[in-house]
Amino acid sequence: MSSIVINMTQNTLTENDRKYQLLVENQTDLVVEVGIDGRFLFVSSSYCEIFGKSEEELLCNKFMPLVHEDDRQKTAEIMKQLYSPPYKCYLEQRAMTKEGWRWLAWADKAVLDDDDKIVSIVGVGRDITEQKEAELALQKRLNLEKVIAGISTRFVKNEPHEFLDCITEALGDIGRLSGTDRCHMTLISDDMRRIDTFTEWCSVGAKPIRRVMESLIPDDLPWFLKQLKNDQNVYISSDSSFPPEARAERELLKSFSIKSMMLVPMFSNHRLTGCLGFDNTDPNHDWVSEDQHLLRMAGEIFVGAMERWRALTALEEARQLSEVNRQALSNKNTALKEIMSQLDSEKKNIAYQVESNIDKIAMPLIETLETKTNASGQCYLELLRKCLSEITSPFINELERNSIKLSRRELEICNMIRSGFSSKDIARLFNTSENTVLGQRKSIRRKLGIAKKSVNLSSFLVNNQS
Repeated sequence: MSSIVINMTQNTLTENDRKYQLLVENQTDLVVEVGIDGRFLFVSSSYCEIFGKSEEELLCNKFMPLVHEDDRQKTAEIMKQLYSPPYKCYLEQRAMTKEGWRWLAWADKAVLDDDDKIVSIVGVGRDITEQKEAELALQKRLNLEKVIAGISTRFVKNEPHEFLDCITEALGDIGRLSGTDRCHMTLISDDMRRIDTFTEWCSVGAKPIRRVMESLIPDDLPWFLKQLKNDQNVYISSDSSFPPEARAERELLKSFSIKSMMLVPMFSNHRLTGCLGFDNTDPNHDWVSEDQHLLRMAGEIFVGAMERWRALTALEEARQLSEVNRQALSNKNTALKEIMSQLDSEKKNIAYQVESNIDKIAMPLIETLETKTNASGQCYLELLRKCLSEITSPFINELERNSIKLSRRELEICNMIRSGFSSKDIARLFNTSENTVLGQRKSIRRKLGIAKKSVNLSSFLVNNQS
């Protein structure tokens, strides 16, 4: 009876082993068991298959050498969780498979003995390369969006003269994030005949191309120029990407060992103003459509910043020109004041000379005539004396300056009244009636603005001499 039970038990164990082996060998998940020293104790056939190695090649060897160097420390840190409850961990790592580097996700669990000491680690893994690459691409795109969104803020915060430095910094951010060897911005002149500005950022070890590009003219690269004018991105991923007419472009890229390139046109007011360029020595570098769209957005931001920079530069130049003109005008005003001062001095000298000549020449003659003239003539001589003394007086000029339209006879009468002549004296001198003189006095008072006012005409004329 006991032999029958033993046979049945052995048959059951054999069947269970067969089912377990069948399960392990045919599942797609990777199953391994490693010791606490990291050496393989068991590997599933699926694990052998993905790494292209036999069971004999793997057993008793450590698993860590298969892990990507950049992921080894992280893997070791996470696996420390296996040494405390709940004795489980999850990790993602890159491993060198027969198809190259692949992302593997592992759910590890510690195997404990009766004393709760770890004796081995069982891991179940799965290839998540496609999922991981999609996640990384999404994160990369989000980071690129964040960088491009931050470009506008950078331009706003900086001064206009720092425009090109901001462009270089922004190109560097894009280059580092996208893994590009070289990023550059090219600005083309309005007549499309020359390259006005070429700004570039290069990764470590990348050879600058600025000097070569600045020595070229747009027509040296006709195929590139044609595509950009048509508002098309230029994407070069291999020699087959070049049409026969792009021989010049192929030779240029070849001289710098450029295997892939992306050019994004930049437009302002429907006119091509330049382009953004991104190139690599790695032919496998890919630019997906979403990335190209983001690079277009970056180009639009650069164009907007460039137009702002030019407007502020023009404004500053206009301000400086205005300041120069203002200073020139101030200098002219200073010079004019000096000239006016000189003229005033010369006028005073002339007045002094006239007054001196009258005193020395005219007055002695009048004094001589007074001794030889009758009473009627004496009045005229006295009037002549006073008129000569008034030549250097501002009285007449003051009247003219106030736009008082007095006739010549009224001016003579004003001069006589101010000299003390009565209306009767004036009438006798002019051989007219006293009523006529009185009428002329009324006209003078009206023109001087003192009509119907209790103001003495003689006193008014004397007080307003200067």
